[in-house]
Amino acid sequence: MNAAYLDMSRPFAAGALYSTAEDLLLWDAALYTERLVSRKSFEAALNSSVDASVKSLTGKYGYGWLTMQQVGRRAQVHGGEINGFTSFVARVPEEHATVIVLSNFDNMPVETIAHDLAAVMFGEKYELPQARRAVQVDPRIYDLYAGQYVLVLAPTVVFTITSEGGKLTAVVPGQPKIELTPSSETEFFVPGVNAQLRFIKNNNGQVTGLVLNQNGRELEAKKIK
Repeated sequence: MNAAYLDMSRPFAAGALYSTAEDLLLWDAALYTERLVSRKSFEAALNSSVDASVKSLTGKYGYGWLTMQQVGRRAQVHGGEINGFTSFVARVPEEHATVIVLSNFDNMPVETIAHDLAAVMFGEKYELPQARRAVQVDPRIYDLYAGQYVLVLAPTVVFTITSEGGKLTAVVPGQPKIELTPSSETEFFVPGVNAQLRFIKNNNGQVTGLVLNQNGRELEAKKIK
């Protein structure tokens, strides 16, 4: 289906850009020179945060650019998402290498795709995507998982897991309720989205938390209720 309509005058510069992978590659090449911006300005874009309170959990965040490790190399990355589209650019300046992924499906795991393409380019290990298959489990175990879970790295974010009508559902703040599909008794996925969820139990069989794996990133949450 078509994505929800959005007047591009609303996001302004954050969404009023139209390009292609080929044009972005030309733009990337220009960043190695001072044709677009001075070296001093580009260094600020990589290292100076717009807001001192903005801190990345995975790397150094500047004016829109995040410096992080990709396949064992220092990379400058930036992702974007808007109604109907998502994108990810990863520059590896020491190698003069760049990966550009553009998608007109906003649930596409572009960061994971970029990481794997970089691994292919540099001869590193990568894993081919595997089909996720639903399995039959006793829905009575869903009652064990129901409750609230707080994200360890962002304590203000609380997941709500509910068991109702033989189904397990999850609510993330700001997003609609989604149904979780079991791939085992403790592991679940969301069809059409690159997201998997694994519940953690202690030695007594009590559920103590969960791990959310989305687009290649793992986030841990502790059960609080």
